[in-house]
Amino acid sequence: MFNEKYVPTEKDDSLISGKSEKSKRKKPKKGNGVLFNRDFLEEHGYDELDDLSKLFPQKD
Repeated sequence: MFNEKYVPTEKDDSLISGKSEKSKRKKPKKGNGVLFNRDFLEEHGYDELDDLSKLFPQKD
């Protein structure tokens, strides 16, 4: 259930599904995951960030 006053009116294209690879292990482990959409990053100037972790929600 949701309040219909707050239904999104625009598509969120900031994330896409894709394959990720963890390289810190001796044998890389590949898997399905969610990645930042490169076009979204460039469109909003986030591709200039030196640390994309700044886009993740921060815990206190």
